[in-house]
Amino acid sequence: MKTFVMRHASALLVLTSLAALAGGCQLVGAGLLDLYWIDSLTPGFEQQLNELGEQVQSAQGTPGVAGPQGPQGPTGPTGPTGATGATGATGPAGPQGEQGEQGPAGPAGAPGADGLNCWDLNGNGVADLLLEDLNGDGVVDIMDCLGPKGDPGAPGPVGIAGPQGPPGPNSVLAYAKVNDDGTLAYGSNIALTTLGIGFYTVTTGPLDIPDAVAPGLTAGLFPVLATIQTTAGDTTPRTIQVVPTVFVPATKQLAMQVITLNATNGTFVQTPFTVIVFAPFVP
Repeated sequence: MKTFVMRHASALLVLTSLAALAGGCQLVGAGLLDLYWIDSLTPGFEQQLNELGEQVQSAQGTPGVAGPQGPQGPTGPTGPTGATGATGATGPAGPQGEQGEQGPAGPAGAPGADGLNCWDLNGNGVADLLLEDLNGDGVVDIMDCLGPKGDPGAPGPVGIAGPQGPPGPNSVLAYAKVNDDGTLAYGSNIALTTLGIGFYTVTTGPLDIPDAVAPGLTAGLFPVLATIQTTAGDTTPRTIQVVPTVFVPATKQLAMQVITLNATNGTFVQTPFTVIVFAPFVP
């Protein structure tokens, strides 16, 4: 066999299943897989290559049954890191976390500018006596300051009752029913009743009149209503006259004379009657 000598850096290695091939090739080995070298400097290189390809194609038999899968090969070396992918979309916000502890207090700020005085209504910094002396003491100071109106306070306790005023007109101060013999049948605020010669005397008790009013009153200022009381079967016409005689301011008592007459002849008669004393119409 001719020894193979490398004459050029370029050579072609061909594997074939033929036992031998003809045509100016240098046989290197023989067997199921024969190895041929074709020198690129051999004359007719391209033609030989084409012929060799045709022989391989024509000599190729029917493919055999695939053999079993070989064992897993060893893991190859780690490839280089790929390029960084594009940034994905922002995910939804997570739940609110718990409130953290309060941080330390910050440093104190610089002092602010002085405010206006509470009495400085127009804000000019000057005490304007005519405008801002609200209490009229001739000085504009804190006593002239007015705060905002507060809420209504709770009702205060009931005050002490004031002095009693004078009785109103037509107020009843005393009344009495007097029997025909001058005795008191019933009444209110009556001190004395008597039967005289032809007339009756009725004296009240202290009347309900204020002290300040009593000194200016006289007996003639008291309205008195008097009516005759008759018994069943007595048809004698009668008249009555009432003459207030005196009012004593010190005791506030009124004394009056009640005269009952026969209306036919004007003579005195004894008959029961009533009198009502009203509060005076004080001018």
